Amino acid sequence: MNVNQIVNLIIRMIMRRGINAGINKGMGMARGAGKSRTQAKQSRPPMTPEEEAEFQEFRRQKKLARKQAEKQKRKNDPIDRM
Repeated sequence: MNVNQIVNLIIRMIMRRGINAGINKGMGMARGAGKSRTQAKQSRPPMTPEEEAEFQEFRRQKKLARKQAEKQKRKNDPIDRM
């Protein structure tokens, strides 16, 4: 290999990495990954204490229902557990 071929090889590698990084960044922006999460949260009105308590109770009930469903599934499992 002569110097010209080596230089061209290195330039192509650098260009390929730069172009791929730019494409990946552009695709991320198109997906909306460039948006800040805090910006989205700020646009929602804050919950009142009653709404917050209701939401927390909803989450607790949902978690409890999921645990009970898993427990029932294990109970009905035909595999004999030791």
